[in-house]
Amino acid sequence: GGGASASGTGNTSGGVGGFGGNGLESSIDGTPTTRAGGGGGGRYAFGTPSGTGTPGTGGGGQGGTSGAGSDGSLSTGGGGGGGAWPNSGSGYNGGAGGKGIVILRTSSATANFTSGVEVNGTTTTSNGQTVGGASVSSDYVYSITTATAGATITFN
Repeated sequence: GGGASASGTGNTSGGVGGFGGNGLESSIDGTPTTRAGGGGGGRYAFGTPSGTGTPGTGGGGQGGTSGAGSDGSLSTGGGGGGGAWPNSGSGYNGGAGGKGIVILRTSSATANFTSGVEVNGTTTTSNGQTVGGASVSSDYVYSITTATAGATITFN
């Protein structure tokens, strides 16, 4: 599968899954991190050499060799790897895509969140709960990994 900054490529060897596209690197949270890599393609059992397509950098899952593809990495939005396809019978499931992340960088040192939001490793338990941003240079970063429908944030 394709990644955020590159499309996946086919593998020239028979029976081997395609390569996942690479993700996109960003330093929004103060650390260079690659996210949204594409998953590698699953193996087709007929043909040699056998193997799977390599996932793209940034959280893509590995394609399956004789079973399901692996899931994309947590908090990267990487694509799941493709499932293998055997010589007979039905194929295997592809891996699930990685859980996404929303990263906000602002000059506000604190923000109020509605209940049920996981931000900077803290899960809010009440509406209007104040959470401090992670300091990066002269800014503050809020990394949100879980939020319910209709969740809100108010910067202070």
